[in-house]
Amino acid sequence: MSTLKIVGATLVALVLSLKSFAVSLPNKIVEPVVATTTIVAPTSTKYSYKQMKQLVEAKTGKKLSFGQKVALRLTSGKLNKAFSKMGNASGGKSQLVAALLCFFIGGLGIHDFYLGRTINGIAKILLLILGVILIIPLIALSIWCLVDLVRILIGDMKPKSGDYEKTL
Repeated sequence: MSTLKIVGATLVALVLSLKSFAVSLPNKIVEPVVATTTIVAPTSTKYSYKQMKQLVEAKTGKKLSFGQKVALRLTSGKLNKAFSKMGNASGGKSQLVAALLCFFIGGLGIHDFYLGRTINGIAKILLLILGVILIIPLIALSIWCLVDLVRILIGDMKPKSGDYEKTL
């Protein structure tokens, strides 16, 4: 019975030491990595433990110890929040650029690609191709682009990844 108490106390001490190490890990390893890392992925991306481990090892240039790996697992939620905060900006998208693209070459759907709305951009290209043969798709495309221009100007049509960095 006393052996179980000793083992239990040892496990509790181990868990407490790992938790204190996990609290200090972001200050020593993770925060410098987060501060110097450019996130290209969409903001909704959640990074797995394996991806975070590879990122930290790549930035520090050395393998993580067992304690650091455990601490990384314990702090993965905090890291995902930090990464999502970093990625909340729309990547430097400008409302003026989107409006100009829509006004001058809106029929090609370039403004949709710029704002991250790939499906809309492809649909506009297809309507433009059909508009060469028939007039009705061209009229529909013109109305769609006019609506997009108004939505961009009033701020209703925003980048898919968040908000404009520069507004009108």
